[in-house]
Amino acid sequence: MLWAWERASDLRGLPHDAGVAFLASTITLVGGKVEVWPRFQPLQLTPGTFRMAVIRIRTIPDGRLSLTVKQRRATVDAIVDTVRIVCTDALQLDFDARASEKSFYAALIRGVRESLGPNRFLSITALVSWCGASSTWLNTLPVDEVVPMTFEMGSGAAAIETMLRSGGNFDNPRCQDSIGISSRDVPVRARGYRRVYVFQYDDWTEALVGSVLDRFR
Repeated sequence: MLWAWERASDLRGLPHDAGVAFLASTITLVGGKVEVWPRFQPLQLTPGTFRMAVIRIRTIPDGRLSLTVKQRRATVDAIVDTVRIVCTDALQLDFDARASEKSFYAALIRGVRESLGPNRFLSITALVSWCGASSTWLNTLPVDEVVPMTFEMGSGAAAIETMLRSGGNFDNPRCQDSIGISSRDVPVRARGYRRVYVFQYDDWTEALVGSVLDRFR
């Protein structure tokens, strides 16, 4: 899976076993408001390419952030509207929830699942700090996939890097099937997972796509 963020991307010609997770919208929670920004940049894909809509959620903790039930319901509605507009059967939520925001996020995920139904593939990204043995809040979430983000990891990065390079995996079973990496890390992290998401800091070029895909052949 190639992540296509907010930049013009031509990803036509991918093989049948590769897909694209594209930023479909960004939702910002500020005060009691829900602000939605759609994708503005074009994305070119070959018909039939597996497409996953990614919705980025941000909060601005300026002292007025409320995270009320009303705000949560409005966020669920915005997510559902985006999925229907882009017409995709798969959805990924990307929210680096703080400890104080986890209960809000868990309720949000349950609301999204209830609104979209059980047949919509639902993925979430995860901070690596969520994937330890003692971090059990992921275990009750009604999602099909959890994707640990193993780049820009912040504190504890060295230990996680060593673990991954030695062929280890995360303690929490929900974090063991899929992984999120940068294109720089493909040589050391590409294998052993059911699904690999690859992030590219610059534009995806034909040569770069080819070099990434070659690592999986």
